[in-house]
Amino acid sequence: LGVLGAEIDDGTVVHILTKPLPRWQIVLPKLAVATGVTAATLAVPLYVAGVLAHSVRLGLALAVAGFLGALAYSALFLALSLLTRRPVLLGLVYVLIWEGLLGNFVSGTKVLSIQQYVIALADRLAPTSLLETSVSVPVAAVMTALVSVGFTVLAIDRLRSFSVAGETS
Repeated sequence: LGVLGAEIDDGTVVHILTKPLPRWQIVLPKLAVATGVTAATLAVPLYVAGVLAHSVRLGLALAVAGFLGALAYSALFLALSLLTRRPVLLGLVYVLIWEGLLGNFVSGTKVLSIQQYVIALADRLAPTSLLETSVSVPVAAVMTALVSVGFTVLAIDRLRSFSVAGETS
């Protein structure tokens, strides 16, 4: 969850910030690795679950939608790691409280749920009665893109605001 949080906590962010690199060249590789690791751990189980539950097409749809969800979650948590000292806590609150608890009881919260975007996109790729959501496919596609791009841009901007305090004479 804390993509850059560890570097901030242990002070190695100073080494990263002293390199003459544009901040996007620091953020994008971190996002790519976080997305890749998350997607890799999701793709196979989602594919297998889709095949066992319905069909190969559903398995592929779940894997593709899972990758898009991994990108959106990674961008969100990357930004959180630069905005707060407790990105893991906020991430858990989002996933467990917002998506889990409120998402089941308050239908309006589903429009702001990455989990619901993934379900809508997977259902579009392989329509089945197994996947149900009240979020439309256009909303899911636009919101997934907005979350992914918006939080990545926010992370880049936030990293730009970090400075290395040095001694002056």
